[in-house]
Amino acid sequence: MTAKTVAVAAIATARAAITTLETSDAMTVAEIERLVGDVRTELSTAIDGLETTYGIEGYAAITAVRKLAESLQELGARVIDAGSILAEWTSQSDVSAMAVAHWLYGDVDRADEIVRLNGLVNPSRIPPGTVLKVRSA
Repeated sequence: MTAKTVAVAAIATARAAITTLETSDAMTVAEIERLVGDVRTELSTAIDGLETTYGIEGYAAITAVRKLAESLQELGARVIDAGSILAEWTSQSDVSAMAVAHWLYGDVDRADEIVRLNGLVNPSRIPPGTVLKVRSA
């Protein structure tokens, strides 16, 4: 199998995911994040294989797959942001993103969503008075 064939297969997988993201308005945040994560894992595996097998000769294919992985991540974030209403929540004391996710959604797994929406550097400590963007649902 050539580097081009490996890249084309990876691109086809990602293109299917992109089409799903662009056309589905019924996916939950968790489903979108899972889809993007799964496809990025496949793309990462393809990149590793290209690097191992083809080295510098596979540079063009590696670069194309990397750019696609970045685009997929950005699209996933845009779909999530466009698909739900954002609200503001103000912390009253030192709190973690996990605690906020639990209080607001009853689901600590949504802490990553809060971190991403707000660009938090230290999700373990959100100082009092910090206004966070959160999803209303």
